[in-house]
Amino acid sequence: MIKPTDYIVKITLYKGYYADVVVYYNYAIPHVVFCKYEWYFDYLAALVKVRFPREKVELLKSQQGTKPFLAGEDYIEKKSQSLLKAKRSQLKQLETKVFADDLFSFKSQEIEEKKQRIKNEIDDLEKGNFNYWFPPTYINKIKEIINEKNNVQ
Repeated sequence: MIKPTDYIVKITLYKGYYADVVVYYNYAIPHVVFCKYEWYFDYLAALVKVRFPREKVELLKSQQGTKPFLAGEDYIEKKSQSLLKAKRSQLKQLETKVFADDLFSFKSQEIEEKKQRIKNEIDDLEKGNFNYWFPPTYINKIKEIINEKNNVQ
């Protein structure tokens, strides 16, 4: 689990006003490691800046704090709990609410299909299958960016 003393390091290369690519990202660096290798993150940002002198290179070094940013397994664990709660609530609402059915029972068939879909999603989440997007914990594209043939200018 992420600690409030852990650090996030992110190096972003901008093309104009918009972030073009995240060159380096690590979201759970322990305080001791960060203090020891802080110079290395400055060095990586400098390498990207030397390769792209006319572009904006942003280096973010931030401590997680009391409300940490979650990624990877930490994100999946927390998001699964909230999704399970929401899906169970939706299922309960569908089961207790009375719907006015039409002549050919299309509405009740639609509601039954929706209930079954939600039950399948709940089963997947309970089994640990997380089929949604989640933020990565580590990105390192330094070599790709520095060795790139065409300069982005």
